[in-house]
Amino acid sequence: MWWERCSREGIKGADLVGARQALRHAKGAVPLVREDVDAAA
Repeated sequence: MWWERCSREGIKGADLVGARQALRHAKGAVPLVREDVDAAA
């Protein structure tokens, strides 16, 4: 998942949120689902 890649690349905190926002608004983006939030937490 996207947060696993961010973790591997050392992206955390506010940068993680920024990365998710960029992915959310990218062309062809897939909406975030509740299971993504639960798994990341």
